[in-house]
Amino acid sequence: MNRSADPNDIAERGRALYAEKLRPLLEPKETGRYVVLNVETGEFEMGDDAVTPSEKMRQRFPGTLFYALRVGYPAMITRALHF
Repeated sequence: MNRSADPNDIAERGRALYAEKLRPLLEPKETGRYVVLNVETGEFEMGDDAVTPSEKMRQRFPGTLFYALRVGYPAMITRALHF
């Protein structure tokens, strides 16, 4: 379970983690794919749609809030997801 259940905190931490750790690894090669990120562990799943990585993360970390985004598209709606 996330130490903070505040979706705004999850989103802020997710944006920071993505910018610092994942953006250099994923852009531009993975542009357009979806990432669902556990902000506590830094672990993530990727997929060509948002559902597949969300389901994988839900199975790995039940009851956790996640940060989701589309690689290379800062305008995508990003949110903390709870499964």
